[in-house]
Amino acid sequence: VAVTYTFDPGAPGWIKHANMAFGRWYPTAVSLDNGRVLVLSGRAAGPVVSEIESFNPATNAWTTLPASANKLLDIYPSLHLMAGGKVLYTGTRWEGGSSSPRPWPAPPDSALFNPATNTWASIGPHVIPNRTEGTSVLLPPRASAAHHHGHGEAMPPPGTLSRVLVLGGD
Repeated sequence: VAVTYTFDPGAPGWIKHANMAFGRWYPTAVSLDNGRVLVLSGRAAGPVVSEIESFNPATNAWTTLPASANKLLDIYPSLHLMAGGKVLYTGTRWEGGSSSPRPWPAPPDSALFNPATNTWASIGPHVIPNRTEGTSVLLPPRASAAHHHGHGEAMPPPGTLSRVLVLGGD
């Protein structure tokens, strides 16, 4: 499916937008700080789509990001917008490969996508491997801005989300 809509609760109703360049079934969409939306993964009549597309609501236009942004992630990859504008792939996803054999292969390492440079940086594998059908959620910042993560960096200002909890998996 390449069609896109947004829901306007004030109307109420659905607003049709421009189509994406790639049909996608079971992708993940992430809203960025600047109002744009990234769409990653999803199937297109078989293989998973590795190209990332960006929707600009101001122009009602989709843009396919440069090849440096491409990443082959299985359907429903867990993605979160982090403080600072980067997008975290936690290593969880719905299935493990195009034919979903069991045991499913381990997912790619967790990684950060930088929309400003259209590049990925690996974070590394989980301590507990294979988070297929696991999930991840953003956690609120700790109460005290003076509290430290334990890695030397200070906590972000209140209202920012910078911690992610990863749970479950096959």
